[in-house]
Amino acid sequence: MVENNREKFQEHLLLKGLGDKTMQIYLIYYNKFPHDKPLDQGLINKFIVAHKNNNVVRAFISMLLNFLNRSDIKIQKKTGRKKQRIMQPLTMSEINTLAKACYDHSKKIGLMFELLFHLALRREEITTMQVTWFNWDQWIEDRSKPCRIGIIGKNNKQRHLLLSAFVTEKIKDYIQNGLDEKTINLNTRMFGMGNHRFWEIFVDVSKKTLGKRITPHQIRHTKATTWKDQ
Repeated sequence: MVENNREKFQEHLLLKGLGDKTMQIYLIYYNKFPHDKPLDQGLINKFIVAHKNNNVVRAFISMLLNFLNRSDIKIQKKTGRKKQRIMQPLTMSEINTLAKACYDHSKKIGLMFELLFHLALRREEITTMQVTWFNWDQWIEDRSKPCRIGIIGKNNKQRHLLLSAFVTEKIKDYIQNGLDEKTINLNTRMFGMGNHRFWEIFVDVSKKTLGKRITPHQIRHTKATTWKDQ
């Protein structure tokens, strides 16, 4: 049997940095989970199948097993082959239009878009970005040159990228205003926004601007394509 400890599970989700909407969905599944039955492979398989074997329920189960420290139970791989979707890069005209729309929404979203495109970052690398990732001392010596940034990415690995002086100047102004107004702390996330919330806003802006659903990953893919073609 699994102890029904919803509050501790919710704390676990917070520590993992999940967005509010994702947490709500996981907690709904948590309430539906049969905590009164012995936790074994069969129970997990039945629960996943009963909830259509979709990616969300599978992600919830993965998080639940992590929370319970049950590495002995595995999530079965999906069977069958899914047709691969070919991702088309955006045109530069679409990129420029989308950039303007992001700034029209807010300066924060505009800057997040610039970092997303110019550095081809993952969504979580932007939402977790901190002021201290930028090599400010070196850049201030010559503001005409790009700024070196130490990005903390997948598996907590660091890689260094160069951001143009033009965009760096805008980031510096944003940070300075935030420090003055005490909305930004040097040791916390620079943008104060979760992954899912950024995704929601970005997709909404793209639909209203370009008439189609564009995700942050498509912007990363577009930039990677331009690098490949250069």
